[in-house]
This record gives sequence, C-alpha cells and structure tokens, in this order.
Amino acid sequence: MSAFSELRTLRAQAGALTTFSNAMMHLAADLPDRVTLGQMVFFLAAARADMEEEGATFGNIQADAGPIGKSIRSSYKLFLESRPQRGEMVEGLGWLALESDPSDRRHKVFRLTPKGRDVVEGVQAILAGGSGGRGAAP
Repeated sequence: MSAFSELRTLRAQAGALTTFSNAMMHLAADLPDRVTLGQMVFFLAAARADMEEEGATFGNIQADAGPIGKSIRSSYKLFLESRPQRGEMVEGLGWLALESDPSDRRHKVFRLTPKGRDVVEGVQAILAGGSGGRGAAP
C-alpha cells in the first residue's frame, strides 16, 4: 500500500470516528454526568429492537449488546419515564417505556417513547452525515 493510499485510509477512518463521536455526543447531551457506556449500549440495543419490532426484552438486549454489566438490570431505569416508586416520583429521561409483552404477559418489553425516538433519529441523522440537531459537535 502506498503512502498516499494509507493517508486516504487514515483520513476515512478519522472521519468515521468523528461522525461516531458526534453521534455519541448527541446521545449524551441529555444524559446525567455519570452514565456508563454499558447504559448507552443498553439504550441503543433496546431502541434497535423496538424499531425492528422485535420486542426489546432483557434477554434479546443482552444477546444483541453482549455482556454489558450485571448492574444494568437496575440502572436501565434511568431511561424510563418518570414513575412513582415507594411513594415518591423517580425522575427518568422518558426515552423508554416498559410494557407487558402482548404475546406473553409475564415478560416485559422496552418500547421507545416519542422522546426516545427523537433521540435515536438524531443519532441516525448524524451517522448518515446530517447535523442531527442539538448536541452535535461542529
């Protein structure tokens, strides 16, 4: 491979990394300061499953995202809509709703809320080369 070809490859990789970084900045714009990469992966896996109408359960999210940490079974609540818990309102981002699976009421599935869908569409726009709106780096 010539030096010119290597430079072109390096530029393309840097461009892809910049685009991905801008998409993650968009995703992180509304997140609290101490969100883990595992939590972000969880949200994106749930979003993908919901958008493909697979039904985002804990099982298929873990199959899709791989080992994203044992604590995710409690920390996913960050993405849910605000809800009462032990007599107090717990604030959530409102990006996901947890619903009963229509085919098996014992299972719960994650669904994107309209707010969550807006976040995902912004990430998709950035990855596709658009600006994606808020949170995008210049």
